[in-house]
Amino acid sequence: MSLDRLAAALSDRYRVERELGQGGMATVYLAHDLKHQRDVAIKVLHPDLGAAIGGERFLSEIRTTARLQHPHILPLLDSGAADGLLYYVMPYVSGETLRDRLDRERQLPIEDVIQIAREVADALGAAHALGIIHRDIKPDNILLQGGHAVVADFGIALAVQEAGGARMTQTGLSLGTPQYMSPEQAMGERTIDARSDIYALGAVTFEMLTGEPPFSGATAQAVVAKVLTEKPPRPSAVRDTVPASVEAAVLKALAKLPADRWPSTAKFAEGLVPGEPSVRAGAVRSAVPRRIGMQRGLAAVVAIVALMASAWWLGRTGSRAPAGWTSYTQLTDGSGEESAPSLSPDGESFAFTSNVRGSWDIYVQRVGGRNPILVAGDSTLDERWPAYSPDGRQIVYSLGGGGLFLVGATGESARRLTSVGSNPSWSPDGTQVVFGSEAVVTPYQVYGTGALWIVPVSGGEPRLLLRTEAGGGYQPAWSPSGRRIAFWSARAGQRDLETIAVTGGATVKVTDDVAVDWAPTWSPDGRALFFASDRGGTMGLWRIGIDEATGQATGAPELVVAGVDVSMDLPQLSRDGASIIFRSKLESVNPAAIAFDPVAERVGTVRLLQRRSGILAPSDISPDGAWLALYNSPDRQQDLFVMRPDGSELTRLTDDPARDWNPRFTPDGEALTFHSNQSGIYEGWLLRRDGSGRTRLTDFGGAGVVYPMFAPDGQRLMVERFDSIMPVVGSSPWPLTRENATVLAGAALPEGDLNTAYWSRDGRWFSGGIQSAFGGIQGNGLYEVATGRITKLSDDAYGDELAWLPGYRRVVYFTGSGALVVQDVESLVRRVLSPALPYPPDQLGSIVAAPDGRTLYYGARQIESNIWMVRRAPRVGSR
Repeated sequence: MSLDRLAAALSDRYRVERELGQGGMATVYLAHDLKHQRDVAIKVLHPDLGAAIGGERFLSEIRTTARLQHPHILPLLDSGAADGLLYYVMPYVSGETLRDRLDRERQLPIEDVIQIAREVADALGAAHALGIIHRDIKPDNILLQGGHAVVADFGIALAVQEAGGARMTQTGLSLGTPQYMSPEQAMGERTIDARSDIYALGAVTFEMLTGEPPFSGATAQAVVAKVLTEKPPRPSAVRDTVPASVEAAVLKALAKLPADRWPSTAKFAEGLVPGEPSVRAGAVRSAVPRRIGMQRGLAAVVAIVALMASAWWLGRTGSRAPAGWTSYTQLTDGSGEESAPSLSPDGESFAFTSNVRGSWDIYVQRVGGRNPILVAGDSTLDERWPAYSPDGRQIVYSLGGGGLFLVGATGESARRLTSVGSNPSWSPDGTQVVFGSEAVVTPYQVYGTGALWIVPVSGGEPRLLLRTEAGGGYQPAWSPSGRRIAFWSARAGQRDLETIAVTGGATVKVTDDVAVDWAPTWSPDGRALFFASDRGGTMGLWRIGIDEATGQATGAPELVVAGVDVSMDLPQLSRDGASIIFRSKLESVNPAAIAFDPVAERVGTVRLLQRRSGILAPSDISPDGAWLALYNSPDRQQDLFVMRPDGSELTRLTDDPARDWNPRFTPDGEALTFHSNQSGIYEGWLLRRDGSGRTRLTDFGGAGVVYPMFAPDGQRLMVERFDSIMPVVGSSPWPLTRENATVLAGAALPEGDLNTAYWSRDGRWFSGGIQSAFGGIQGNGLYEVATGRITKLSDDAYGDELAWLPGYRRVVYFTGSGALVVQDVESLVRRVLSPALPYPPDQLGSIVAAPDGRTLYYGARQIESNIWMVRRAPRVGSR
C-alpha cells in the first residue's frame, strides 16, 4: 500500500506522516488530525481484504464499535473509505504494547499481571454488555499507557466478518491468533460468545505469568491441534511463586468447553485474588512461546492437523522415570539463516552463526532474549562452528580459509589457534580442542574430511588422532570424562556414529545402518550420545546408550523429539541434561501472489498465499480467474490441488502413490489435464475440478508423454513425447495413441528444439524451454502453431515456463538470477520488472498470470533456519 496514495486521499482531514507497522488485516500509519490538532493512528485494511468486504457494509458494521466508551478501551474516532481504501482512526498511544513488554521482560510481577488482567476483563465486560465480542485478544492488542491497560481493535474482527459474510472464507483472513484462540474459534464456529474472549484473556494471563503462551508449536496448525486436544500446563510448574488462586482462575478460563469457563469476565477478575504461592511437584512444564513473525496473517485453521511430535526419554535414571521433552522455545527469528548453536555452561546464553550480513558471523545471545551481540565477523570471510569453553569465558570457532580462532565470550581479544580445521570441541578441563581437517594439513574445508586433530589451547603443534582414507572425523564431541571422542563418518557411503579413545587406537562404530546419523553430543553423565538422524523418515533428535570406556553402544537408538514441518539437527545438551539446544531448518516452496499493473508494467506487493512444508507450486489458472491449479512435491509422491487465488479453499484432488504433475485447466475451467505415472509410465490424464472422473487421455505405450493440455477449442490435445522433443497433437477419441497423433514440424534452433510446456489460451503459441543438444534447458522459446516457427526469447530463463499477459503479445518469466522480466514476443525487447523479489522463485521458475494480468502467481522459495530449545518436563512419580 502506498503512503503517498493514502496521504493524498485523506489530505483534507489528516496529514499522514509515516507507517507504524503491519498486521494480518491492516497497515497502521501515524497521522495528524488537522481539525482537532492531535496525533492519531489510522488503520487501513489491506486492499484485497477491503475489496472482498465492500466499503458500505464494513463501515456500517464498524460504527457499532463507536458505542464503546470505557477508560480501558481505545475509542474509535473515525472511519471511512477513500480512493478504494477502507480505514478507521483511533487515538495514537505513545506507550508500548503488552507484547513489547513481554518481549523485554518475559515474565511480569504477579501484581502487574493481576492488574492488567483485571483491567482488560473490565474492558471486555463493558463490550460484552453491548453484545460486542473482541475475538482477537492478544498481547499485541493490549496497550500500556500511564501504568494501565487499554484494549485496541475492539470489534474490528467481528466487523470484518459480518461485513464480508461468506466472502471472508475466500480471503484467508485469520480472525484470531492461534496461541490465543479458543477451541470453538479454532474449529471455525461462526457463533462465538463472550466466553471465547475469556479463554483468550486466560491465555494472555498465562503468558504474563510464565513468559510463554499455554500452547505453541512450529506452525499455526500445530498450535491449533494442541488447543483442541491437550490440557494446558500449570503455571506453577514454571513459576512456583504463582498463587494457587490465580493459577486456578487461569486454568478455569482455559477450559476446553465454554460451559466450564468463567461465566463472565467479572467473575474471572474476582478469581484473580493474590494469595500464597503453590508449588506442585511434578507439574507439566509449559509450552513454547509464540514464533515471532510466523503467525501474522495466517489463515484460521478449522480442523485438527499434524501435532508437534514429542517422544518420551526412554532410558532410566535410578527408580524414577525421566519425563518427556515437551517445552519448545524458539530462540532466534532473524532475517538470515542461523545455525551451529553452542550453549554456555551456565545455560544462560548461546553462541551461533548467522548469515544475516551476507557472510557467516558468530553471535552470542541470552536465552529468552532478542538482541544478539556480534563477537566475531568479517565481511569477506565466514566465521562458523562456535563452541563455548567449559568455563564459559572463551569461544573457539573456525574461520573460512584461516583455521581455528579463540575469542572472548563477548568478543574480546581474538587470536589464531591453528591454520586449518573446523568443528572444534573442547576437552572437559578446557586445556585442549579437538577438530576435524584434511588428513594431510592442506587448505581448509567447512566440514573437514579424513582426520581428527587435538591442539593445546595454549598453542603448539596439533597432534594427529585419527587419519582415514576418506569420510571420517566430522563434528567431534569430547566425552565428559575426557577419555573418548565421538564423531560421525561417511565411510562406505553411509553416515554413522563412531568413537575413538583420546589416546588413539581403533575406532568403534556406535551406529551402523542406512540411516543418516550425525552431530553427536554426549549426555552429562557420559552414558548416552544424542544425535540427529533421519530414522523413520523424519529428521529428529535421537539418543543411544553408550559405554564410555569401550565406546560400544548399549542399546538401540531411541527417538527423543521430532518436529512437524521442520528438520531438527545439531543438538547440544545443557550441563544439567534438562535442555537441548538445536538448529531447526525448513526449506519450502509456497504459492505467492505479485500485484502487477500490466499497463504501466509495474510490480507491487508480494504476499504468500500458503505457508506449508514441502513444495506447493502453481501451474495454471482457470479461464475465469476463479481457481489456481497447483501440485505438491513431498518425498515420494506428487498430488494435485486447487485453490482460490487469495489462498483460501485449498483442496487436494489426488492422494495416492502415483506422481501427478503440472495440472492445466481445460478451456471451460471445469477439469484439469495432467501427467501421471499411475499406469507405470507417464501418460496424460484428465480429472474434474472436484477430484472425480479420472480419465486416461493418452496411450503411447513405452514412449510416455508429459505436459498434456487442450487447445482452446477443447478438441485437440497437445502432449510432449519422451522420444520426441517437439509437440505432439491429436484429436478425440481418447485415449490418444501413436496412430492418431501428429508430431509438429518446426525449424530447429542451433541450441536445440522446443520442450513444450503450455498452449496459450488464444491458440497461437506453444511456450516452453529451448532444449540443448545435451538435454539441458537453455532458455524460453515459442512455437507458432500455424507456421511452425520457433522463436527463442531468452538464454537465461530460470525455468521453462512463462506467463502470458492480456493480448498475448507479452510474456513474463524469471531469469536465472531470479529477476522478473517482461518481454514482447514480436520485437523481443525485454525489461526487468524486479531484479529480486522478497520471496525468490523456486528452481522450476513456474509463473502464472491472472486473465486480467493484474496478479502474477509463482512458487516462492523459503529457507528458515533458526535456533530452538526443547526442555524436559519435571519428573513425575516413580516406576
